[in-house]
Amino acid sequence: MQLEVVSASLLPQSRELAPALISVVTAEDIQLMGLRSLAELLDYSTEMQALSGINSARTLSVRGTSLQDGVLVMINGQAVNNPFLGNFNFYDMPLYGVSRVEIRRGPGSSLYGGNALLAVIDIQTRRNLDRERGMRAAGGNGSRHGREYFGEWLQDLGDYLPGLVFSGGYGERGSDGDALRIERDSLFSPQPGRFLPPITNPSLAPDERREHPEQESGYFNLDWADFSASYQYLRSRSTPLLSSQAVVTDEGDSLRVEALNSLQLSYAWELSADLRITPRLYHVLNQSKTLGDSEPAQFIGDVNQDGFNEAFPSGIIESYIADVVNSGAEIQFDWRLSEGQHLAFGFIRERARLEEAEKQANVSRLDRGILAIFPVQDMTREFIDPDIERRQRSFYAEYFWQWHDHWRMTLGARYDDYSDFGSTTTPRFSLVYTPNSRTSLKLLYGEAFKPANFIQLFDRTPALSPFRIQGNPDLLPTEIKTAEAQLSYRFSEAWELAFNLFHSRLDNEIAFDSTPGIRRWQNAGAHRTQGGSLELAAHLPWAPKLFANYSYYQSSGLSGTPDGQTHPRHRFNAGGHFALGDRFQGFAGLRHYSRAERERGDGREAVPSKTYVDLSLQLKDLWQEARAALTVKNVFDAAGRDELEASLGVVDDLPRPGREIWLSLELPLW
Repeated sequence: MQLEVVSASLLPQSRELAPALISVVTAEDIQLMGLRSLAELLDYSTEMQALSGINSARTLSVRGTSLQDGVLVMINGQAVNNPFLGNFNFYDMPLYGVSRVEIRRGPGSSLYGGNALLAVIDIQTRRNLDRERGMRAAGGNGSRHGREYFGEWLQDLGDYLPGLVFSGGYGERGSDGDALRIERDSLFSPQPGRFLPPITNPSLAPDERREHPEQESGYFNLDWADFSASYQYLRSRSTPLLSSQAVVTDEGDSLRVEALNSLQLSYAWELSADLRITPRLYHVLNQSKTLGDSEPAQFIGDVNQDGFNEAFPSGIIESYIADVVNSGAEIQFDWRLSEGQHLAFGFIRERARLEEAEKQANVSRLDRGILAIFPVQDMTREFIDPDIERRQRSFYAEYFWQWHDHWRMTLGARYDDYSDFGSTTTPRFSLVYTPNSRTSLKLLYGEAFKPANFIQLFDRTPALSPFRIQGNPDLLPTEIKTAEAQLSYRFSEAWELAFNLFHSRLDNEIAFDSTPGIRRWQNAGAHRTQGGSLELAAHLPWAPKLFANYSYYQSSGLSGTPDGQTHPRHRFNAGGHFALGDRFQGFAGLRHYSRAERERGDGREAVPSKTYVDLSLQLKDLWQEARAALTVKNVFDAAGRDELEASLGVVDDLPRPGREIWLSLELPLW
């Protein structure tokens, strides 16, 4: 249970003593649970839920609050959120080559800056620090003609250069997609003004979603003495029925492609036994493409509602491309002041620039109407200024003091200065009390912020007139203040229980104001969230790992913001790894979401409660070190479905794949 974590503080500490509420999922956990994506992993985590969204995107709900750009995701300690929308586009990423995932709930801006509002997730890929040699390959097949493969190579290159080690891997996964029915489609609702303007004949609404998802993941890590290099590649491609604007009716008409390339170089320079300096360079490229028909041919332009669009036989076409580069340099100082005192501080210079932006369309949007400009033309001027750039300067510091065997204190703060909105300072404080080897009490306070993303600041889409734009360059950053407490007790080496409480106030939340005469992004208001959770973990001879967690929250809106009740107030997860003889291992997991009320003013029925059950069975040492696995997701619900928030305003419910069955095999090659 004494796991060391690196994302809670600049000083690596055990999870029990770290100044944050943090969970760790190891590579062994990922394998035994049969987890196929980061979203599946997060769904089992305390106080979290990965929500399906428009255009196959996902939003992570933390403690009942969902902001597409409110969670900071890092890979090997490097932030990889896309400044264009502020979000992370790869929650469905495969977990090939991932050695562990650290999940820190609560604000993290005092260490990591913007977007660390609700949580910080650090994905760590495998480093060959044990100097292993070998290659392995894995492959599998699943439901809906699902297929995947992965290869990994570990090499000690000390024969060529003493101390040099390498690890790397690449894999792909895809399927023919699902064909799930959409029972109710509010886009085509006969109620005027509820969402988008309705059409005369709602029966023309598509009643089926098709999606052909494909994911790629690749990485390499190179370590030589005090030098290290790390690279990560992610790519997601899908053809969802729901596109970024509305609905497409024909398979293959819409295409979404997201790609991430992240490279960082670092060197740990030991000046003395008490002082270390670590300079770091990094370069992150986020690429987004949304291509194809954005709305069906019969939605707009079908004058007589006969299913044929007289004006646009191929439908309304809008294609978007946006590539953003983050590059920067950081230098960090770690100074051991005395036996119980440690000071760490650092400086960062970063530049984020929109490297490419393009919009191709056959329409021009004016106040929810359209002006035909057929055929397709370059409409980038109605999308965003292609010369956008954001410069950032940051300074951070953290002081750790253990003045007694039982008391530890951490003080931290970070100053960020942005070229497009100004400066902000985010502090943190933690006090950890360990009266004995079994009990730990944490008291935490922190603040965090989320800068407005490029679209919110610089969107140029016409609203009431061609001279009015939707972006708002005067937006303030969204801010949060959070107090947390955790009491944990280890009954024995096998059983541990933790009780958590939290209270947060979020201010200056950014939302689009659709009021006639305004129609632009605004700082909409604030809301409070408070609640708690219980976490139970056990390690038994017949069950290497058992876990259960229960979360509860309640939220109250201020200044006219929604009360946030779309998400379930109660969540319960449980699971366990089981040894079934010498060669068989199994996992059984359960996820339960309580009934959830709609947001204020939404008259639809409440979202019903849901329960999912997952099973996995593995046979190890099948041949030498070969391993076979059978995984079944959502065992008792063949036609699974996720509700979509009313605030997204597109459809009443968004189906997700139901029961999935995967059979996979892992083989050592060398």
